[in-house]
Amino acid sequence: MASMSLVQILKIDFSVNFRKGKYIVGSYRIANYFAQHKHKWARMLGYPFIKYYQYFIVWHLGIEIPVNTRIGVGLSIGHGVTVVINEQAVIGDYVFLRQYTTIGNKQVGSGSPIIGNHVEIGANSVILGAITIGDNVVIGAGSVVTKSIPSNCVAYGNPLKIVSKTIIN
Repeated sequence: MASMSLVQILKIDFSVNFRKGKYIVGSYRIANYFAQHKHKWARMLGYPFIKYYQYFIVWHLGIEIPVNTRIGVGLSIGHGVTVVINEQAVIGDYVFLRQYTTIGNKQVGSGSPIIGNHVEIGANSVILGAITIGDNVVIGAGSVVTKSIPSNCVAYGNPLKIVSKTIIN
């Protein structure tokens, strides 16, 4: 992602989102761009946009994605309501988050999840702790995830059940 321009990243993000998701993810990307910029003048120039993002996206829409969170390209937010992500979480490419998803730590100062590429997270799911979610994982709606999930699996429920994906040809 480091070698891609902001415009290229936005094009990919817009291609996987609809209506409100485009607005939310686009605003996050621009705020993140300014917040992470290596030049102080660019961070200062972007400060008003960062405040706009925090006011409208975080306060009004309830989408809490801190501007310093590391998120890969192709982030998709379904329905655009109540998503909470800890600043220390790391999210890979092409991750789909449904409504009422929480990704964070168990307590202040403890580790946060690392989520792989091509992961789909169901509505009302909670992912907590210093865990790793592999690539190509589907997490079912209403799941509480407090342990790592290997790649190519489906996980669901509380307590969490993990099964291998079956590919049907």
